Amino acid sequence: MASPGTAERLLTALEDLVAREAACLHAGDLDGACATVARTAALVDELCWRIDELTAAPLRPRVRTLLARREENARRLAEARSAVARERDRFDEMRRRVRRVRPAYATRGSAGSRLEAVG
Repeated sequence: MASPGTAERLLTALEDLVAREAACLHAGDLDGACATVARTAALVDELCWRIDELTAAPLRPRVRTLLARREENARRLAEARSAVARERDRFDEMRRRVRRVRPAYATRGSAGSRLEAVG
């Protein structure tokens, strides 16, 4: 079994990462939040192996708080991903509309002459 402080150090590291994740989400930094989630995975795996140490009475409130914060961050990240997906779908629809109406606004030979003038 690991030293008694190992679980506490892992828990403290996870608390820090979850706080960083929340800060990234608050700032709208989805890339940073996703990177932090990836970093927490190894610590979560390690803590799962040490769950018996974490059930010690002094650590239980911290574990409950950490889990609640992590769930809130996961919910916020899922909402942000959904918003990005909706925005992407909106842009895709706009692109399709432009492709449909573009022929009505193009005149013969106009595209070639513009390209030659620029190049």
